[in-house]
Amino acid sequence: MRICSIQKIPQKAKLAKPVYDHKGILLLNKGIDITESITNKFKANNIYFIYIEDDISEGIEIESIIDDETKAMITFSIKNIIDNVSCGKKTNAMLPIQEIKKVENIVDTLLKNIKEKNELSYMAVELMGTDMNTYTHSVNVAILSIINSIDYGYADSMCEKIGFGALMHDIGKTKIDNHVLQKHGILSHEEFNLMKMHPTLGYKMLKSDPSISSISKSIILNHHEKLDGTGYPSGLTASQMPDFLRIVTLSDMFDAMTTDRVYRRRIPVHVALENLMADCISKLDSKIYNRFVRNVILYPPGSMVMLNEGTTAIVSEYNKLNPTRPKLRIVDSKNYSYQEEIDLMQILNLLIEHTID
Repeated sequence: MRICSIQKIPQKAKLAKPVYDHKGILLLNKGIDITESITNKFKANNIYFIYIEDDISEGIEIESIIDDETKAMITFSIKNIIDNVSCGKKTNAMLPIQEIKKVENIVDTLLKNIKEKNELSYMAVELMGTDMNTYTHSVNVAILSIINSIDYGYADSMCEKIGFGALMHDIGKTKIDNHVLQKHGILSHEEFNLMKMHPTLGYKMLKSDPSISSISKSIILNHHEKLDGTGYPSGLTASQMPDFLRIVTLSDMFDAMTTDRVYRRRIPVHVALENLMADCISKLDSKIYNRFVRNVILYPPGSMVMLNEGTTAIVSEYNKLNPTRPKLRIVDSKNYSYQEEIDLMQILNLLIEHTID
């Protein structure tokens, strides 16, 4: 199987994984032939990427660290929680206890699923509708933060607190007008200053609740801080930023780069990681970054890539020890026929130039 844009589905392709709507309800089951009417159904649900099975991807397996159905259900739950909070836009009322319990249950589910699949790495692939971007971002940041907190060696109880803060890190945006949140162009100076208030607004919503950990509250307030003091809202420096906060900050930045936003398209994973590596000079923690990189799949199985000598290929097997050197199937780019399989560990003069959307 492979990941494919619905705009580029080849003839005789079949759906390789079930597709769920934003409520976690089964929309279409795997194995069906993808016709024009099926494609229109995807468009109607704002779904633009799916898993397909075709000649060049036959036999390639793709397993996510959180399965699509579970993630869809969790994302819909987060949407409901955030929408409920949004009803009180003009108040500073605390998050209701029943909503806090829901968030805690979601974090428990994520932690359990991730620990059950501890050999898997994170794939930055978003299959849900673009209208769910706000909520999938929160879920993605929580998944990344929990994965890297486990890798760091934190106990489950600590991972739960980090996961709660990561899941709720943008809760303060419920107090900011939608015309700013959903603006397609560049924010004005005034709009950007308003947007920068969301960590403080979120913290004010939860600071008086004794049932929420101070660690979670710190994440909500400080997830935009940087080691060199250039972050906001307080301009913290390295000595004031514990490692759990550095993990969430990095996770937040990575997901913001690798998923579609209202004002720009996502960038490839390897480009995002290069950008983050540059920020390790002064803004981000290089040790946290080095751990983070080994928990993210650079080129997921089923990804189409272009090699340095112009050949098109599909990733058939990921190499976790050498992420830039996976096994590939060479593809005839004119008719997308499978030619041969190669291992980049054995052919060192070949390099992946870029991914093909």
